[in-house]
Amino acid sequence: MKFEGNIGTEIITKLISFIIATILTLGAILLLIIKKRELPVKNLDIQKNESEEIGFCKSCGAEILDKTCDFCSKCGERIK
Repeated sequence: MKFEGNIGTEIITKLISFIIATILTLGAILLLIIKKRELPVKNLDIQKNESEEIGFCKSCGAEILDKTCDFCSKCGERIK
C-alpha cells in the first residue's frame, strides 16, 4: 500500500509542475503578443517625428535632417 501512495504523490507533483509550467509559458506568450502589438504604433510615432524634422535649404534645396544646425551643410547658407 505504501508503494502506491508514493506513485500517486509523484504523479500529482508532476501534474502540478506541468500546470505551472504551462501557465508561465502562456503568460510569456501573451506578453510577447501584447508587446508586438504596441511596437508598430511606436514605430509610426518615430517615423512621424523623423518626417517632421526633414527640411530643405531655401538656397540650394539640400535636405536638412538636423533642425539644430544654423547653416546648410551643402552650401553654407544660414538656415534660421
